[in-house]
Amino acid sequence: MMILSLLIIGIVVYLLLKNHRDLTIVKQSRDESIEILKQRYVNGEINDEEYKRMIKIISD
Repeated sequence: MMILSLLIIGIVVYLLLKNHRDLTIVKQSRDESIEILKQRYVNGEINDEEYKRMIKIISD
């Protein structure tokens, strides 16, 4: 019974850590996308309307 409890706790901890890592990767990817978009806006590659539309898409 003790081994089963430890196994369940280990699985739960593993899943929590894995989920946290996946969320961190998604956030970093979103942040990088926004930075690229800002740079394109500053360089004049996209206009205000395109910038706002793309920010909204990335943020959702």
